[in-house]
Amino acid sequence: MSVRLERPSSATPCWLRSRRLIYDAAANAGVTTDEECLEALGRAAEQLGESPTKAQYEEIGLTPASATIMKILGGWNAAKERAELKTFDRAVTGGQPVQPKPDWVDIPDDVEWEELTGQQRWYYKNREERIERKDRRRNEIRRWLYTYKDQRCECNRCGEERPPCLDFHHPGEKERDISTMVVDGYSKESIRKEIDRCTVLCANCHRIELRTADVVIFTRTQSQMGLPYP
Repeated sequence: MSVRLERPSSATPCWLRSRRLIYDAAANAGVTTDEECLEALGRAAEQLGESPTKAQYEEIGLTPASATIMKILGGWNAAKERAELKTFDRAVTGGQPVQPKPDWVDIPDDVEWEELTGQQRWYYKNREERIERKDRRRNEIRRWLYTYKDQRCECNRCGEERPPCLDFHHPGEKERDISTMVVDGYSKESIRKEIDRCTVLCANCHRIELRTADVVIFTRTQSQMGLPYP
């Protein structure tokens, strides 16, 4: 596939004009080169009037893609250094450069620390603690739900009382599944409100109820279509 390149203007910096000439042949061959990546960064900087963040570059819609640039040049900031562009953003408050990423903070391979917002950097710094807090929250709700079943619930059909055997069946339209609400960390009050919309059944009776409902729906559909029930 042939790629048509714009003729460099006299106002274009010398380093940018030379790079455009260097990658011309490779671009026409459909191969992404270092020079092509640097050219794209230079165009982005010209359009924006500043060193582009990864998000700004993607919004402009230039090619090659930001992920390709990062792969070829070893990261977004490494690419901007090669293109002689600024490699840090100013912090949201205070106007200070972003501090280097602590060694103990892990971020995805395709994410640049300096390109993150202050809130995103805070999240990665506190990610492990937040995960542990959510795990403690889930465990607390699971223990509460087990106690709730043990003290207040039994199967409405057969009288089964053992908490591990009990399910919450939605006789009407189901908005939320109780187990999903527990995993997602819903409040006890919200879970109780959803339980009030349910019928308590043991696992066996619950399966029978669901199967019976399926048969009723199937039979009704067959009847409406004028088909005999098998």
